[in-house]
Amino acid sequence: MPALSVIPDDLPPSIVESIITQIKDYQANHGSLIKVIGSETENSVLLHPIGVSVFPTLFPRKLFDTAIELQHIYNELYCKVAEDEEWLSTTTRALRKQEPLIDALWTVHEEVERRRRGNGTMRYPRQEVSAGVFRSDYMLHHHQDHDSDGDSDEKNWMENVSLKQVEFNAYSCAGGSHANKVVDMHRYLTRTNVYDFELEQTENRQTRNNICVNLSSLPRNRTIHGIASVLASAHAMYGPPKSCQHPTAVLMVVQPNNFNITDERPIEYALWNWEEGGCPIPTYRVEWQDVLQYTSLAETGELLFHPNQGRAGRKSVEVSVVYHRAGYETKEYADEVGMEIRIRLELSRAIKCPSILGHITTAKKVQQALVVPDVLERWLAPDRAGRIRETFFNTYPLDNSTPTGVRGRELATNLLAADNYILKPSLEGGGHNIYGSDIPRFLDGIPEAQWSAYILMERIRSPRDIYNVLMSSDGIVADEVVSELGIFGTCLWKSTNSRNGGSNCEVILNNVGGWSFKTKDALVDEMSVVKGYGCFDTPCLVDTSN
Repeated sequence: MPALSVIPDDLPPSIVESIITQIKDYQANHGSLIKVIGSETENSVLLHPIGVSVFPTLFPRKLFDTAIELQHIYNELYCKVAEDEEWLSTTTRALRKQEPLIDALWTVHEEVERRRRGNGTMRYPRQEVSAGVFRSDYMLHHHQDHDSDGDSDEKNWMENVSLKQVEFNAYSCAGGSHANKVVDMHRYLTRTNVYDFELEQTENRQTRNNICVNLSSLPRNRTIHGIASVLASAHAMYGPPKSCQHPTAVLMVVQPNNFNITDERPIEYALWNWEEGGCPIPTYRVEWQDVLQYTSLAETGELLFHPNQGRAGRKSVEVSVVYHRAGYETKEYADEVGMEIRIRLELSRAIKCPSILGHITTAKKVQQALVVPDVLERWLAPDRAGRIRETFFNTYPLDNSTPTGVRGRELATNLLAADNYILKPSLEGGGHNIYGSDIPRFLDGIPEAQWSAYILMERIRSPRDIYNVLMSSDGIVADEVVSELGIFGTCLWKSTNSRNGGSNCEVILNNVGGWSFKTKDALVDEMSVVKGYGCFDTPCLVDTSN
């Protein structure tokens, strides 16, 4: 068995089976589940447990703390980028020609601005405040020391790793509720001494590490509260209803046939049960395709939601905050209805989480452009820019008009070189990346003009010999694993003055809203728990001295 684990080498299978039984019970009782679409009957629905790790996975405490600290800088950066329309437009101009989703978002933005001006008069007053629920994802990168032997590498593995950003998500960030529940589960199992393997001491017991699981090594996670809190703050900032006769409420826009309700609903429930400020915050859900049917928009900008339209006793509400958990797929904008849905939401007075320009910042092309030397200083002080620049990894465009783009094409089309890279489109939802030796063949199968819709990112090489047991709908796997730490950022910002430049944004609220920790088999490329790649996990934080 590999050395880097909290699991004793000789742990009897019966103990692992006992832990798995307890995990199943916990998941069933706490909604750590995924809905099985198509299973609903008149009086029932099937759900299955979400993938989780059986044990917490080792992670350096120092780098966990660093990721938390850096989120405040990343929040500031993306708030300011979202208000820098000139830079965003220039950066994504070529992408619009190749990526229908980005083109649709810009078309929505342009139509919103056109309608606001009307016949030379301003209608639909602009909402200057925006909200954001961001997530910055990292993996550990192992800097191999070729001069050291295996034992030395094992002993000092935490000294040879650094934090590298996988991607930054600025729209419809998922996984927060699942992550919250799984951390609570591992902390419960720890509190009840399930991981106290000293109780199972045998005469010949030997382990390859001295790392124990205790509550101080498992950080608390309140992501559900963190996300609900920023929505509550936005709701409060919206203020009293402008339409007088209607109360205000948060509106969560969701996708139909939703298997991930146990990640979304807890945020809704948290707002209905909100006690900070003395009263609950009404929160409603509407499916993307139903937005036009169940909402109306006044020329003065108030967005009214009519829950269960036509049913007695359900009063209309004025929407204070639009929380987007849909609208990130190209097909959602494939017709005029889809476009009009987003236009109506954007035209409204409601605070958007996030705005249309905030949505555009999540494009991988934006992430790649921020890696370019000296770009960050457009919005950040040099010392703050330098701190997050340390988390960047080699990333290339695939255009044929810049030296870095030409270099990216050379790497992507070379079979040997491509093995060290990942090809990423500017799409959300997971499962879109192309890996390693598949890249040249993939590019060969699409028109060269479409290459610029992708970016090329060097693979992050995580430390090996970290071990865990993972359980998912595909079964139970005990093997080497790699993990991904995602830090949720929650923020409010206000547009000021010009919409071109870095000084046009006032950050009102800048918080860490929680985090997620996901782990997968080391041989698996993708990391998407809800799509079957990986499991939610909890970091067992260890210090260098361990």
